Amino acid sequence: MIPQPPAAGADGILGLRDPSARKAREMASPTRTIEIADLVICSDERLASDFGLEGRIGLVAESRRNDARVVYLAPGRSVWIPRPAMRRATAAEAERSPLGLASELFRRLGGKEIEVETVATGGLRLVIGHGAVTPDLLDAIRAHLGARLIGWRLRPAGLSKIQSLIELSGPPA
Repeated sequence: MIPQPPAAGADGILGLRDPSARKAREMASPTRTIEIADLVICSDERLASDFGLEGRIGLVAESRRNDARVVYLAPGRSVWIPRPAMRRATAAEAERSPLGLASELFRRLGGKEIEVETVATGGLRLVIGHGAVTPDLLDAIRAHLGARLIGWRLRPAGLSKIQSLIELSGPPA
């Protein structure tokens, strides 16, 4: 008779552990909840003071295991911040930031990467890397943006990858 393999999560002779349990523990960690295109605030007072980020909302552009590159419009730069030193912006905080629209577009396009910069007119220039999108989705986003949309170009960025280059005007007065 062939012996049955150890149950998931068992520490048998092979020392097997349930990989989904490890993933669940990592995802439950408060520092793991921050993802690309999330709006964050540096919660470490010393770090925020050193970089001039007090009360400023940033957008996560890159994410690594222990830190993330956060883009800030006001200083016009990005800063690598340790995950424990940042928190997600609340809905009220996010409403007052023009980066909220960048985050929304990233999510609607199913983005994988994002770059954000300000333009001379006070608007934003976004480069969002994503996969295939339907014409209906593009039309819905254009309708949602309305007069804020200055320009939108799609360009290939590799096999089954697309980049959207989007330029938006500043927020309405």
